[in-house]
Amino acid sequence: MLPTNVVLIVDDEEEILKLLDIELSSQGYRVIKANNGYDAFEKAKGLRPNIIVTDVLMPDLDGGQLIKLLKSHAATKDIPVIFITAALTKAEERSQHIGITVDHTSYSAIAKPFEVHELLAEIEKLLRKSVGH
Repeated sequence: MLPTNVVLIVDDEEEILKLLDIELSSQGYRVIKANNGYDAFEKAKGLRPNIIVTDVLMPDLDGGQLIKLLKSHAATKDIPVIFITAALTKAEERSQHIGITVDHTSYSAIAKPFEVHELLAEIEKLLRKSVGH
């Protein structure tokens, strides 16, 4: 992993933001945090992270609406996205490897509560895939 990979974490729960900041930073990622979808969109446009990890259920602008905004803007449309969500159970995630579909596109999804190593593995997988393009 290159230490220059930037991850934008979007969650309305401060504890999740703190945990992921510590864990991802310790793995060499540069972490940007946003506690709502509007802030995340502005940061994504300006800072162009390598990947975005976002909660689904947030007030004001949820994860699905954030994706639609990101995909409508030239500077952010190609940034890979991983959803973290309490709307998906661990059993669903494991048995069917369900993603979350927004506008006919399926995105990776990890159920809350999650193991950080699972999220790290998914981030690495998507970063490798995006570099391949």
